[in-house]
Amino acid sequence: MIDALRTFLNDQFPDDVIREYEFRDQHSWLIRPDSILRICEALHNDPVLDVTMLSDVVSVDWYGNDSDLQGRFEVI
Repeated sequence: MIDALRTFLNDQFPDDVIREYEFRDQHSWLIRPDSILRICEALHNDPVLDVTMLSDVVSVDWYGNDSDLQGRFEVI
């Protein structure tokens, strides 16, 4: 499954995948935030992969930060 997922992401979204991680047999992909919805929809709609659940999305709450960010929350 991991090889099929890796191939799918690298073939379909080569410019959106920034990095792949593996730690203790857990695989993660760092993708561009503006691509999350598009990639999730493609994974969900692919009949071979049959991805039905997103397990993690990481973000930062910039509440109280004085920087010139566009919005309080940032998906990282």
